[in-house]
Amino acid sequence: MTIDEFVPLFDGRMSRSAAYEAVRREQVPGVLRLGRRIFLSVPAILAWLDPASPNSSRRDEAGLSPDSESTSTPIRHPRQGEAGRHA
Repeated sequence: MTIDEFVPLFDGRMSRSAAYEAVRREQVPGVLRLGRRIFLSVPAILAWLDPASPNSSRRDEAGLSPDSESTSTPIRHPRQGEAGRHA
């Protein structure tokens, strides 16, 4: 799954740039980086989004619940040269 396929799971409550930032902050499970490309493991994402999953509390603590009514402050996508850099 790509970021573009992941974002719609939040029904407009997460922007594409916020998804990239969550991946950068390691708040999303099942991330695979191949060069500059980012892929997300479908089974890991589905388990993470499942309210019955033990990982859902980690998702809620990060403020990334798809059922959340609040929206986070938009976060800028890192510049292209910084996409693979970790802090």
